[in-house]
Amino acid sequence: MCNGLKEMFSVFYNFRRYLSVEHVNTIYYTLIYSKIKYGLAVYGTANSGHINSVQTLQNQLLKVLREKPYRYCTNILHNELELIKVEDLYKQEMYIFTHSFQNKNLPSIFDHYFTNFASIHNINTRYRNTCFIIHRVSSNLGATQIIFQGAVLWNNLDNKLKGITKLKSFRKSLKDAFLPYPLPL
Repeated sequence: MCNGLKEMFSVFYNFRRYLSVEHVNTIYYTLIYSKIKYGLAVYGTANSGHINSVQTLQNQLLKVLREKPYRYCTNILHNELELIKVEDLYKQEMYIFTHSFQNKNLPSIFDHYFTNFASIHNINTRYRNTCFIIHRVSSNLGATQIIFQGAVLWNNLDNKLKGITKLKSFRKSLKDAFLPYPLPL
């Protein structure tokens, strides 16, 4: 995937001076975002070094498209283009998966993937219907599984976002929660 992204540099250098911000967003979503998102649920669980290399490529490609200097602040760039970073794209995918589970929009094979507190006790608690039980894991491999990470991320999500039932609205609200990134002092 990284090699596929690296191939874009020569193309972008040739036509970047002719692009508006709208064109940059279109090209980003067509040529970069699609490659980053493909298989993100799998390689998103990799160690941070691999994620950082994909993030670096994303940042460099955006700087080339926008004709920004190499040392230009990436948080400012992401805020200007309203694009979220690779790590946050992975979190967004996990949130969308758990959201789809919560709203029963997944195939039946996933019906027992997560366990609500409501399914194991009748005590009326604040998190009874909105949080999942986090299963114990005994290895780093277990901690990278969607069943574990999805439950942890979902439980830490704001209850206002959990209450959104429409997927498109949920995705937009997640993006709004990630952006804007903090600016340097």
